[in-house]
Amino acid sequence: MEDMNRLVALVNGSFNGSAWIGLHNVINPWRWSEDDSNPGGPAAVTYFNWYSGRPLDGQCVWKLKPLYSGLWSDVGCNVAQHFICHDARPEALNPYVRIALYMNFTDAQSYCRQHYTDLATARDQTEDAVIGSYQSSNHLYIGLYRTSTLTWADGNNSTFSFWGAGHPHLYQGAPYCTSTSISDSGRWTDQLCTDTLPFVCHTVQTDPVVGMRVRFRTWRNLSDSEIQDMVSQKIKQQLVGGGLPNDITVAVRQVIKRSP
Repeated sequence: MEDMNRLVALVNGSFNGSAWIGLHNVINPWRWSEDDSNPGGPAAVTYFNWYSGRPLDGQCVWKLKPLYSGLWSDVGCNVAQHFICHDARPEALNPYVRIALYMNFTDAQSYCRQHYTDLATARDQTEDAVIGSYQSSNHLYIGLYRTSTLTWADGNNSTFSFWGAGHPHLYQGAPYCTSTSISDSGRWTDQLCTDTLPFVCHTVQTDPVVGMRVRFRTWRNLSDSEIQDMVSQKIKQQLVGGGLPNDITVAVRQVIKRSP
């Protein structure tokens, strides 16, 4: 929050529009819901059965009704639809159970895990065909989904958020970038990365390093560390005497050469 306040103060009324900051979402690979509990992490998804032109920006997947040959379509995970569960319990009568209830992906996933095993997984054409044999006239959620991760331009994940009201509003399966709205106290807005905006740059401030030649007399040979302490104390005295605060830190990084 301190960074955002500093950014808004930096503009100081000279600009009240929006400007890019270095936050964007990274789309993660597709994964099966059943793999969430896999200690080794999710297995790579190698089989897909997409409808023409898919996937687009959705993060979850329907197996389309027979009218569309049971092909797959990505959708927003908050859309309610019927779904199909995988039942791997020893007492299961059938490997799959079609649930004729309308739920979003998260609720459907929870329902399958509570009553059966998980949402259905189709790792190959054979499994996909078996799932299709349970289908009726509705689309069905299957267990395929993907996530996105908010990442800063330096590669760090975002642990702080400052979204404006209603944001982020774009499909999370779509690549988007982030602008800061100066007129809204710097709050963030998700926008298409192809939009054209002013931008704010960041630079890493480093401590200044100054090379110095120092001459002094001593009655014995001093070690490098003793020289460093003596010189840094003397420089600090002079800087504080010149008006800098007492808590200033001065350090001699390295003694390059000593002459007798």
